[in-house]
Amino acid sequence: LHLLSRRQRQMCIRDSYIGAGAVAAGGIFSLIKALPLIIRTFAQAVRGYGKNMEEESRTAQDIPIRVVLVGILITAIVMWLIPVIPVNLPGAILIVVLGFFFATVSSRMVGLVGSSNNPVSGMAIATLIITAAIYKSSGASAEGMVSSIAVGTIICIIAAMAGDTSQDLKTGYIVGATPKKQQYGELISVVVSSMAIGGILYLLNAAWGYGSSELPAPQATLMKMVVEGVMGGNLPWNLVFAGVALAVAAEILTIPVLPFAVGLYLPIHLSTVSYTHLTLP
Repeated sequence: LHLLSRRQRQMCIRDSYIGAGAVAAGGIFSLIKALPLIIRTFAQAVRGYGKNMEEESRTAQDIPIRVVLVGILITAIVMWLIPVIPVNLPGAILIVVLGFFFATVSSRMVGLVGSSNNPVSGMAIATLIITAAIYKSSGASAEGMVSSIAVGTIICIIAAMAGDTSQDLKTGYIVGATPKKQQYGELISVVVSSMAIGGILYLLNAAWGYGSSELPAPQATLMKMVVEGVMGGNLPWNLVFAGVALAVAAEILTIPVLPFAVGLYLPIHLSTVSYTHLTLP
């Protein structure tokens, strides 16, 4: 954003608000359509609770549902209790609820369009709007802003990982891999990569500082603007609801809503091929 003119920055931010509203509405429509499949899958997992996984086909073995539920509970408690993570108990609950929602949306989006068009930023902005509005209604101010950014950041990571994991499991299904082993491998890679990337981000901040000319962090600046807009009461809700209205109109016209919402949010050059620099022989 720092390389663009003032008018171009304003247009990018405007389109982000409209796209975020469309992505949020499209995600709700997608989740409603996917609810029967989600319920069936969860019911099958519950029915399989306590069964011997060795009796199942190797290519149908997943991490037991009790391990998943316990892992979610432990993660939520850890986020709540560790002081360095600015998330309180309501924030941890929001992460679990919104994480389930946007993980489902992300996985479906990757299956429909592809991982390159996964609207992670749009889902993060929608999360920020929802979380900041909840914190504002509860009377939180500065602390609520920090917690909203933390919740939005974690949801952003959840959405990105959900899309990546779906692609990995699809590839594993094609080649005949064991899903359970893939899932444990994903968990190990998350721990290793978070330590490596977290260290790099810490060093970058120590060297230059986020928000400086050397490290402008435009996406983080946009997230900050969204939270401040909600908390300060000056968020352009008309743009957000315009995106929602466009998503509703697309649903009425039987246009696939999520791909349409992604097209609203993402810049056009990410979805097209530029031939500007190609020359004929």
